[in-house]
Amino acid sequence: MCSSDLQIPTDFDYVGINSQLGAGWRIEDKVYTDRYYNHQKYNGSSITTTSGTDKLNSYRKYGNSFSAAQDSRFGKFRAGFWYELAYTDRYQIPTDPRTWIDALVPNFHEKFITQSAQPYAQYEYNVTRKLTITAGFKFSNYSMHLNQFADNGKTVGNLGGVAFVTHDGVYHSFQPIGSLRYRLKNNWTVYGQYTTGNVIPPSSVFDVKNAAVKTTPNPTQTKTFQFGSVLKMNRFTLDSDVFFIKAQGPYASAQDPATGETFYYLSSNTLSKGFEAEGNIVVGHGVNVYLNGTLLSAKYKGSDLWVANSPHDTETIGVTYLHKNWDLGFFNKRIGQMWNDNGGINQAVAIDPFAITNLYFNYTVKQASFLRGTKFRVAVNNLTDSHNIKIGRAHV
Repeated sequence: MCSSDLQIPTDFDYVGINSQLGAGWRIEDKVYTDRYYNHQKYNGSSITTTSGTDKLNSYRKYGNSFSAAQDSRFGKFRAGFWYELAYTDRYQIPTDPRTWIDALVPNFHEKFITQSAQPYAQYEYNVTRKLTITAGFKFSNYSMHLNQFADNGKTVGNLGGVAFVTHDGVYHSFQPIGSLRYRLKNNWTVYGQYTTGNVIPPSSVFDVKNAAVKTTPNPTQTKTFQFGSVLKMNRFTLDSDVFFIKAQGPYASAQDPATGETFYYLSSNTLSKGFEAEGNIVVGHGVNVYLNGTLLSAKYKGSDLWVANSPHDTETIGVTYLHKNWDLGFFNKRIGQMWNDNGGINQAVAIDPFAITNLYFNYTVKQASFLRGTKFRVAVNNLTDSHNIKIGRAHV
């Protein structure tokens, strides 16, 4: 039962410039704002004075993205800067579904300000007509100012009588990248690349009793190596690669027996490796066939146990047809066996392979009119209404 039909107001607005400065230089800048406001009141099967829930999940973002580039006979230079300021308000409050009068204290309530800043630069150097080397970096800087309000004990508790406590977290990460590309022929290229990434801890790291956190966790890091080949023929394309991804595991928590404060430590790292390939075949008369396949091994370091929700393999086959203003597509994707964890037990529950089929029809206005470029789309996802994800045996 809800108080009214669900409405989620959103908006995205931006102003941008794009300018050619001469001597191979060009710049692009966009200033934007983005809003999401999801406010719901709902109730379960029973009705009591606190069986309903008044829930809010909202944010407003302001940002700017700037980039500059210069092309010369020696190569291509790219640099830029991204900055974003986000205001977030989230809560869940028990409420009476008959009157929608909220309880005095929430299940949780937090307001926070997040700032993100990322300068970057890279240069693509033409060593020879066939060999290109690229090197660059991105410096990621995140800061969070979080207010957590006292609640009914489901998240942080009464905080000793104060209205809220404040946390500040600052995270830095230097992310180098590099790649090498060699053109065997005009239509055939081989490459190797190295990339890095990071994921900052969520605000939920402070969702502990009295919001007492002894050590704020650092961002988790990822490193990726990839080697591949791209071949393009008149009626056929083929992309293939092998990859190796080393990722720091998620944080686990424990309490300091002396102070009662929560501290976080990294769990086991994961190593993912695999092979993937995709290709497109032009059959003719507007018909194309798309094929994609992946083999993956994603396991925790020091064990032979699989990372949760990492399929052993995936396969996709698609058929598309284009004729004048019309195009349609049929895609079937199969997801191989994967595992879910169960609390602190890895590879606890097996999920059998399953397949999803999607279909779409598009009509694009190409004639000279005020609707030129407008696309009308009809799509049917899960065409066969498949709900046959089967849970297999538990790992012993």
